Amino acid sequence: EEDEEEEEEEDEEKKVADDVDDKSDIVSIPDNSDTSISVTPSDEDAGGAESDSDPAARSKKTETASSPPRPTSTSTELPFTFPMPETPEQLNDIVGALSPADTALALERIRKCHAPTLKEDNRKKTQTFLGLLLQRFEVLAGESPLPAVYLDILAANVAAVAASVPFFAATAARARLEKMSARLRAALRDDETGWPPARTILLLALFAEVFPTTDKQHPVCTPAALYIGNVLAHCAIRGAREAALAVVFGALAAAYSAPAGRVFPEAVSLLSAVVHAAGAAGTKSGKWDAGLPSHLREQVGGPWLAPSLPGGGGGGDATSKKKKKKKKKKKKKKKK
Repeated sequence: EEDEEEEEEEDEEKKVADDVDDKSDIVSIPDNSDTSISVTPSDEDAGGAESDSDPAARSKKTETASSPPRPTSTSTELPFTFPMPETPEQLNDIVGALSPADTALALERIRKCHAPTLKEDNRKKTQTFLGLLLQRFEVLAGESPLPAVYLDILAANVAAVAASVPFFAATAARARLEKMSARLRAALRDDETGWPPARTILLLALFAEVFPTTDKQHPVCTPAALYIGNVLAHCAIRGAREAALAVVFGALAAAYSAPAGRVFPEAVSLLSAVVHAAGAAGTKSGKWDAGLPSHLREQVGGPWLAPSLPGGGGGGDATSKKKKKKKKKKKKKKKK
């Protein structure tokens, strides 16, 4: 019994000792960084110390220690599949920060991964996608400076998508043409010149590329040609900028009529009047409106493309004042 009691006491002492050792591990060790600690190098450390004595090895170590690690080159690649965007914000999230080449690739992958021939539901998605592309084209066409590269990419994709959903493409284009005509009528009623903005001009040029202009009657090209004719017939020219717009609309008229061998009478009459007014400086009378019909005289308004004539763009008024001063001086000399 005494032996058993002694063994139990020894076991209890061992347990207490173990508990003390465990608690000592938890105690925080004070920081003795100021004190110098001498460490005896091992055999490998001794070999390293011998190599440190070599100046070449030492220089290599200093270079590796001082130079920061080089960043790994990460190349961001476009995913092979994209979700079909349903809102302008979603489309902007996909292509808003991409380069022109990546934008073309992303739009092509969206168009091909969601083609109407792959799934029945893709036709409605493609129609929505075409509307988003047209809307983005209009937004970019109103920016300054003009992002011509992105507009070309959007135009190519609009043409490709319109070929897969032609009826919807014609409906969307007709809706935009009706809005253009309504704005033109409202501007002319308010006694404005009525010349459309750059966004409208680029949309008309896009429609001429997407839809056939050689058809005798077309649901898009025929209303577009009528709209261009109304602009050339009714919009007044009151400055050099509007004269330049008349020339641009003359080029649009040629894009809609020349492939079919047609003639745009409104473009011919207005552009001939603008050229006639600009070349009136070489005539005997020197009047810009000499020989012009009354309606073209009212519409053109002045020799805006001839800077040397009074009222022309780029300092015509200044030159006319100089001529008047010279005439007055000559008259005074004759009187004397």
